[in-house]
Amino acid sequence: MKYLRLIGKVMFALGMVVMAIALLGGEFELGLFLGFLPVIIAKTFISTVAVILIFFGMMTWIFGMLDNVRPKDDVPGMLEERLEEAEQGMKIRSKTTGVVIVGPVLVVWDSDYRIILLAVAIIFVMLSSMLILYFR
Repeated sequence: MKYLRLIGKVMFALGMVVMAIALLGGEFELGLFLGFLPVIIAKTFISTVAVILIFFGMMTWIFGMLDNVRPKDDVPGMLEERLEEAEQGMKIRSKTTGVVIVGPVLVVWDSDYRIILLAVAIIFVMLSSMLILYFR
């Protein structure tokens, strides 16, 4: 399964490189769906290959991670181990992060304020670059 993850990562990275080359060559069109959702439209064969590589790379990467999935029988044992660790004084800390764009509304949540600012900055850079490419 490790090989599937590696193959997925390589396919995804190769797809991103091909997409960057195709974007620089003008082989993609950018559009707005329903007036506010950015959409990339593949016009040529190489741009279609880039999209397919990215899609199948992500799918292969996800299927490669299935070896980390535990059967249902192991879950109670894992919970007991975590509880024993907590009782022994070990701190268990979890963090969550998320970004959702619903139309013009940006919803960001996280347990750390610095990561929220970073996520907002990344989203604004992504959206502004899409709009700049659309109106060029």
